[in-house]
Amino acid sequence: MKDIQDVGRAKKLATFEIPRKLVLDPDPWTPESGLVTEAMKIKRHNIKPKFAKDIDEMYGITQKA
Repeated sequence: MKDIQDVGRAKKLATFEIPRKLVLDPDPWTPESGLVTEAMKIKRHNIKPKFAKDIDEMYGITQKA
């Protein structure tokens, strides 16, 4: 992660353009998985629920019970 951030700073990216956290997904994003279309366009409406927990954890959002 530090290497990614170092490259971002070296390329003079704005701070909001440099990732601070990331999630690696071992599953391929294929049309069969439902995450992309046949044209390999991202299906955001399918991605958001799949990664909601990870996104909430990265932003420090807690779920109410």
